[in-house]
Amino acid sequence: MCEPTTMAVIAVAQAGLSVYTAQQQADAAEKAQKRQTEAENERFLQAERAARARETQEAIATAQQVQEIELKTLQAEESASLAAMEAGLDTASNSVQALLMDYARKEGKAKFATQQQSEFRGVASYLAEQDRTLASQQRLINIAQPIQQPDYLGTALNLAGQGMSIYRQSEQDKYNDELLRLKKIEVGA
Repeated sequence: MCEPTTMAVIAVAQAGLSVYTAQQQADAAEKAQKRQTEAENERFLQAERAARARETQEAIATAQQVQEIELKTLQAEESASLAAMEAGLDTASNSVQALLMDYARKEGKAKFATQQQSEFRGVASYLAEQDRTLASQQRLINIAQPIQQPDYLGTALNLAGQGMSIYRQSEQDKYNDELLRLKKIEVGA
């Protein structure tokens, strides 16, 4: 049987190593969580930048469509006015004015449809942004799980229990040694 002091030193060393290992694992898990969180935040920012770029491109495309509609209407009105003048018609006549108003009505409808599509894309973009935000928050929640920390109290209580066992065994050994000594004296007497 080992000496009680040796056993106590071994128990303390085991407890210390257990706490040290648990702390190393906790530190590694915290670092991994930090890296994952940073990566998720960067992924989210990249997705948001891409969405903003796409929205900007769509806004430019919408503005270009409106300009194209306006240009086509202007060209059609000029052509109609020129044709009416060449035909000797008064550009203020009801038929010419009706034609010009028809062009303006078509322009208004086309611009309205283009703007409405742009608004629908804006709503869809907003909903997609909300979805990306919620998904990112969920990923961050999944990353940020509690990290097991070293159990100092449990280790101390375990060490105290081992110490008590070592002490009890030591006392038992002393008692047994004394009992043997007394038996030898009795036998020798």
